[in-house]
Amino acid sequence: MKSIRALGHRLFSVMRRHDELPEMSVPLTLLMMLGCILFTAASGKLATPAEPYGPDVSSSGYIGMAVSLLFLPVVGCMYASVILLWRKVASLLVTPICFGVMLWAGVRLFPAAAISLSMLFCSYVYATSLISGETRFRRMTALAAASGICIALTGAAYIGLYFGGFDSFADWYMEYVPLRMGEVYMNAGMTVPETELAYGCRQLLMMVPAYTAVLAITLAWITEFLMHTLFRVLDCEEVFIETSEQITMPVSYAVVYAVVFLLSRLTPAQSHPLLHILLESITCAMILPCAAIGLDGVKRALEEKLYYMTSEKLLTVMILAVAFGVLGAGGFVVISSLCGTYYVIRSSLKRRE
Repeated sequence: MKSIRALGHRLFSVMRRHDELPEMSVPLTLLMMLGCILFTAASGKLATPAEPYGPDVSSSGYIGMAVSLLFLPVVGCMYASVILLWRKVASLLVTPICFGVMLWAGVRLFPAAAISLSMLFCSYVYATSLISGETRFRRMTALAAASGICIALTGAAYIGLYFGGFDSFADWYMEYVPLRMGEVYMNAGMTVPETELAYGCRQLLMMVPAYTAVLAITLAWITEFLMHTLFRVLDCEEVFIETSEQITMPVSYAVVYAVVFLLSRLTPAQSHPLLHILLESITCAMILPCAAIGLDGVKRALEEKLYYMTSEKLLTVMILAVAFGVLGAGGFVVISSLCGTYYVIRSSLKRRE
C-alpha cells in the first residue's frame, strides 16, 4: 500500500506547485506549445506516405517514417519543459491539440495517435525524472525505456493493423527485403547468393529488439542534450540536473555488459547461432551508455596529458578522429565501451575505499 502511494505521489509530483522551483512564463509556455504543435505536425506528415500502409508501402514511405523520428526529441524536450516548468494540468492539453492539428494537416489517424500518445508518455516520464532529482543514468534509462516501449507498441500495432499478424508480416519481410537487398548488391556490382541474403535478413529481424533499444537510447541522449541546452539558456540547469562529472552508472550494469561482451566473443556463431545472436543483441542494447562514458573518460584523460600544450582540446579531437578512422565506427565504439566499463568499475572501487 505504501509503495502504491509513493508511486502515485511521484507520478503527480510534477503537477504540484513548487514555490522553490523556477516557473516558465506564459509567453514562453505558449511558444514551447507552438513548437510542439509544429514539430509533431512535421513528424506526422513525414510518417504519412502517399500510398496506403502495409505491404504496398514503398521504400521511400519507410524512409519517411524513419526520418520522422528525428523530430521527436525536439518535441519531447519542449513538451517536458512545459510540464516541468509550468506545472499545471492544462499543459497536458498539448496532446489533444497536437492530435487535432495533425488530423487537420492531413496526417493519417494511426501516426497521429501514435505520435501524440508517445510524446505524452515519454515527456511526462522525463519531466517526472527531472523533478525527482534522479541521476543522469536513471533519468536517461527511464526516458529510453519509455521510448522503447512506445516504439515497440507502435510497431506491434502497425503489424497487427496492416499485416493481420506477425506471421503475415514475416512472410512479407522474407519475400520483400531479401529481394531489395539483392538489388542493392547488384547495383553495387556484387552478387550474393539467395541463401546468404535470406540468412542475413533473418538475422536482422532477430536483432530488431536490440536495434530498438539502440534507437531509444539515441533518442533519449538527443533529448537530454537539448534539455541541457534549454536549461542553460533559461539559467536553471543546476536546479534540475547534477552538473558534476561523477559517473552515475551502476557498477552492476558495467559488469553485466563486460560478461555478456566476453561471452559473445567466445560463443561461435556456427555451432550456437541462436545463443550467439542473443548475446550479440544484449551487447548491442547495452553498448552505447558504456561507450559514452568511455569516450568522455578518454577525452578528459587526453586533455590532462596535453594540458601543458597549446590547443589541447583541438589536439584531443584530432587524436580521437584519427583513432575513429583507423578503428572504424564499430571498433571505435567497442573500444570506447570497454574503456567505459573500466572507468565505471574503477570509480566504484574508489568510492568504496
